[in-house]
Amino acid sequence: SPKWLLNRLTSYVAIGLFRPSNETLMFILDDLIPQASPKTADIPILATALVDVILEQCHDPQDQHFPDRRVFNFLIEQWKEHGTRQLTEFGEGKDIKGQVIESVYSIRDTLQTLHSKTQMDKFQINAETYANLVETWIELYQHTSSRTVMRRSKELWADWLEQEGSDAMRSERADGDRVSKFYHSILRAFSLHPPNKQDPEIQLLLERVLHFCQSRATGTEELVSLLLSLADVLAAVGEPKLLKEVMLELEKKSRGMGQSTRCCNTLIKAFATAREPAQAEKVLDHMLAPGRKLSQVADTDSWNHVLKAWSLSKSPDSASRAFDTFRKMLRIRRSAPNIDSFNLVLQCFSSSGCPSSWLKEARAIVAEMEKGPFKPNAQTYLTYMKFLKRNSMPDAIFSVLKRFCELCETGTINDRPDVRHFNLAILAYAEQSSNGSADFFKKANQILQMMLDAAYAYKRMQVVSDTTPFPAEPNEETFCGLVDVALGFTEENPNLGANAEHVLDIMVNQQFHTKHPKVATELCERILEHLRESGELESAETQSRYIRIYDLMKQTEHSSPPGRL
Repeated sequence: SPKWLLNRLTSYVAIGLFRPSNETLMFILDDLIPQASPKTADIPILATALVDVILEQCHDPQDQHFPDRRVFNFLIEQWKEHGTRQLTEFGEGKDIKGQVIESVYSIRDTLQTLHSKTQMDKFQINAETYANLVETWIELYQHTSSRTVMRRSKELWADWLEQEGSDAMRSERADGDRVSKFYHSILRAFSLHPPNKQDPEIQLLLERVLHFCQSRATGTEELVSLLLSLADVLAAVGEPKLLKEVMLELEKKSRGMGQSTRCCNTLIKAFATAREPAQAEKVLDHMLAPGRKLSQVADTDSWNHVLKAWSLSKSPDSASRAFDTFRKMLRIRRSAPNIDSFNLVLQCFSSSGCPSSWLKEARAIVAEMEKGPFKPNAQTYLTYMKFLKRNSMPDAIFSVLKRFCELCETGTINDRPDVRHFNLAILAYAEQSSNGSADFFKKANQILQMMLDAAYAYKRMQVVSDTTPFPAEPNEETFCGLVDVALGFTEENPNLGANAEHVLDIMVNQQFHTKHPKVATELCERILEHLRESGELESAETQSRYIRIYDLMKQTEHSSPPGRL
């Protein structure tokens, strides 16, 4: 069997009876070990173990059968491809990540040591090695820490540049395919978490990628793909000036490959990020001009990028310009709007200088979405609630939240409210509590009960892993808002003590004082100070509340000094 054969070969290598050539070794690594491994996660472990045994037996790096760069690069690829398969999007597997990182960097260090000792080209780390390292970081952290991916990719590029020194340009010319792969990997990492465009190293890198593309005589699909990846990163960081040069180069290299719509969309996206909506509209108008080829017409993304540009703009007429664009989109009908289109218009209304003038339009858009094919999602309601909060309408926010929950219960929409929606509704009452009515706390408490019910529903559905907080679980912001509502009503409030005690009961039931002891202590102190200033501490009932608060604060890790209490 393959497993028997692998064990026998490894034993022969260990006692010096067999030393495979690099071609034979590559066959063992690429074909035999995958067949002999009981599970895919063992493939890189077995491959690395075999190479380690060979290195222990073969002491002369100049031997023609000594493992070369191709073998070490292949090992890194195996760790990248098979070593990361046990990971999930929820970030479990810290031990797995540590093992993969330690292994691939150990392989790189071995290769660097061999090259420094021998100065032989077959041990020189090339762009393919660095590309595999970048791809490994992407596979490990793309779902949990995109900033880590960006930072590590930047470090690897700096290492490669330092290694190549003055020969970097020569390497680009002589080893163009591998360098192209390396640049592709870095841009993929940057697309996950756009870097700071003010960083001079980032500026140098983006300019080097463009210069590399310009130096290639003919355009290929790989080169066009690299230019498009560069354009996407430039659009994300908001660099329209350099992006124009990329577009010109793309026109030269693509030669009618049908990328015009994507090119224009990338340019619109760059103008949006750079907060230049008027320029974004000009590109859209160019795409809408009569006689455009099918590969150059505006699609839904084209319109959405323009709407995004207006949502980011600080112009006083941004809301009206966005609404005009949206209505124009509906009239043309060549590019049907999607849910993002509706959400972006609501975002423009919310961020406008005078949101109250758009109440009617915002209500109409949400009502149309609830009745039409594009059902609102969680982002729709969150944006709409923020819009109402800017208009100081806490009761309207509460109504929207209840409507959202009702549609979830009936299955009309698939999304569910999370902690952001409930906290926003509570904070809306907190901001208006000094000018509101005594029933504000009653309504805020109803929102909290809805929140707890939603957290229980998430738990019952088991839609998240055990290590992830439930999307609707109360947090620090929740209880800070509740305390604000309970203490914020300035007129005489006979329920002040009872409201404060109710908040404390919920904090204890939810184990909030053990999860967030410092915040719990600060909230307890606020309640005590408010009760003291209101004169309610004189009654026996309030004194019993004082003792409960005191006992609760003593349970926390960050309890105040006895004198202060």
